[in-house]
Amino acid sequence: MFRRLGPLVIVVVVVTNAIMLMVDQYHQKLQERNQLLQQTVEKGTIALQQQEEELKRAGEIQQMLLPNVLPQLAGVQISGAWQPAREVGGDYFDVIVLDEKRLGICIGDVAGKGITAALLMANLQASFRAFATADASPRAVCTKLNKFLSANLASGKFVTFFYAVLDADQRTLIYENAGHCPGLLIRRNGAAEQLRGSGAVLGVLPDWVYKDSTVRLEPGDKLLFVTDGVTEAENAKLEEFGDQRLLEAARACNGSALDTQRAVMEQVAAYCGGHFRDDATLLVLRVS
Repeated sequence: MFRRLGPLVIVVVVVTNAIMLMVDQYHQKLQERNQLLQQTVEKGTIALQQQEEELKRAGEIQQMLLPNVLPQLAGVQISGAWQPAREVGGDYFDVIVLDEKRLGICIGDVAGKGITAALLMANLQASFRAFATADASPRAVCTKLNKFLSANLASGKFVTFFYAVLDADQRTLIYENAGHCPGLLIRRNGAAEQLRGSGAVLGVLPDWVYKDSTVRLEPGDKLLFVTDGVTEAENAKLEEFGDQRLLEAARACNGSALDTQRAVMEQVAAYCGGHFRDDATLLVLRVS
């Protein structure tokens, strides 16, 4: 048959058959690669789902480390809010009963984000609960925490921390600020004071000498303790919420500690459109 077709036709037929064979082989290899790619994507999706579930569980565990209900004393209202930027974060706050008239109040921020910061936060929580005894001053607690963390934190890691002892009977606040955002005291007449303290961040300088500072409180005074995720929340123009807006938001609310906490956090969330780039924590105390 090929003789009758002629040499040129034979070449065309042979080449066509070869091309069809190559196309079939290419399609087969392409199909095999698509199947492999699909399997890889499915495995990656499963791994991502598992990771998301683990992060969610880690967030739930971290939430359990924070106080669910804050203790209250006669003459003082306390309210707190915690808004992590991710599933887990490095912010920490706590309020503990020292005796029938005194509370220990702390707020801290572990350097970094994610799982590493969350693990350090859990370590901080356990250490604070161990060191913050009824007879331990803020200076003593910060000193013990600093020595412990200095010996156990990796290089480049540190914790900012604010600890205060509130005496509701004497209406005094004894505190030390270890490199944390200043506490904000707003008097009944609107005058504001910053509680800066004199301490270095925890976990860097093991021999740092911490000191106690004391401020007297009056009926109608409000105290705000925040992490920098509040003041550094940014709007669409990358402008920070800042200390002044925080002060104005707190001054504008004349209600309870809970009312003030909610009003401030609502304003911060609206300012940044709900997109917190860092964990945001707020504690509000009101003296009645």
